[in-house]
Amino acid sequence: MDFHLNSLLNLPNARVFTCYKQAGFTFIQLDLINEGINCPNCENYPNTIQKTSQRLIRDLSIVGTGVYLKVPRRKFYCEQCKRYPTEQLEWVENRQRFTQRYQEYI
Repeated sequence: MDFHLNSLLNLPNARVFTCYKQAGFTFIQLDLINEGINCPNCENYPNTIQKTSQRLIRDLSIVGTGVYLKVPRRKFYCEQCKRYPTEQLEWVENRQRFTQRYQEYI
């Protein structure tokens, strides 16, 4: 997608894949660019993705239109500790459905 939208969103380890409007909202599909995560249990770096699902995250409005980010929720398999850690995003608190900047705004 367009470089300008990536710089406008300014989300670490994420880039815009596609964008569309539906039902009065703008939906932005993101790709995560990091290949793995640091395992929170053993600090290993697993990069084997076990499962991917989608999360819908509310973000700040752009030009008066509500914005939702469609973010991949990736679960990895750690061969060292045999667990399945889920990727944590630094711009969304754990178990929240909105970005930190949206939370600060409201």
